[in-house]
Amino acid sequence: MALRRLSGRLVDATLLLSRTATPLTTGRLEAGLLTAARRGVYDFDDALYADRRGGVHRLFAKPRAWSRAVAAADVVVAGNATLAQAAREYNDAVVVVPSCVEPGDYDAKDSYEVTGRPNLVWVGSPATEQYLAHLAPALSRLHAACDAVVTVVSRGDRPFPGMDHMVRRVDWSPAAAREQLARADLALAPLVDDEFTRGKCAYKLLQYGAAGVPTVGSPVGVNRTVLQDLGGSAAADLEQWFARVADVLAMAPADRAELGRRARAAVAETYSYGAWAPVFWRILFPDLPWSAPDAGAPPHRASPGDER
Repeated sequence: MALRRLSGRLVDATLLLSRTATPLTTGRLEAGLLTAARRGVYDFDDALYADRRGGVHRLFAKPRAWSRAVAAADVVVAGNATLAQAAREYNDAVVVVPSCVEPGDYDAKDSYEVTGRPNLVWVGSPATEQYLAHLAPALSRLHAACDAVVTVVSRGDRPFPGMDHMVRRVDWSPAAAREQLARADLALAPLVDDEFTRGKCAYKLLQYGAAGVPTVGSPVGVNRTVLQDLGGSAAADLEQWFARVADVLAMAPADRAELGRRARAAVAETYSYGAWAPVFWRILFPDLPWSAPDAGAPPHRASPGDER
């Protein structure tokens, strides 16, 4: 009810709506709010149109809610070109603003010597642990070859068949993610290739890059571009995953340090809040001049510590 009453106060306001106003929605509420606002801006960074879960999820289907919100907005902000293409089926006013991170929120890695067992780090959520599980054959081979371990920073507790013997779990928190990335020798960003993952916005790669950690990732969707920008290695199958990770671990420390430096610089220049703040401000308030961050910066697209 509070959200419905809000529509009466939006006639002279700019409304920024991200994804959905409530998880139990058919999109009519979001469309009503966006229509009521003087300027309605809808922001999304996942392939909500590809969420086709059954059961109770069909009652509040994300594709239907998403399409209604997109169609009602004055401007749609999409996290990558794949998402933007889908949104343009319902709205011509679509702008791409990539998911961003704040490099200063991450501790820059300062040592690239591999001492003892190589430490491979993955940061994510219970829902995305399935992507890491696909790497079990390649990572188990690495464990046998060089005694590598995998540090999983997540709130999940699922087993990893075929590689439980090399997994060390750390309960996710923003502080834990920062600490474990600073300790990592290499970071992992695997994905399967399907309609939903092709809409992902490479947030994990940006977190790793902000910390200056050499990275191997799946070249799926925008991951391909971000890996190129950050100097990461792309691995499309299990054989490539084994080879790419082994290659990075075999590099001289100075070469790994250069990879880390390049990644951190690219994040700051191309994928940071500071880099995109003027653009986002103009989307929200096209009639107002840009103000410096300390005088009223636009809201961030996502929290830098989000578990993804």
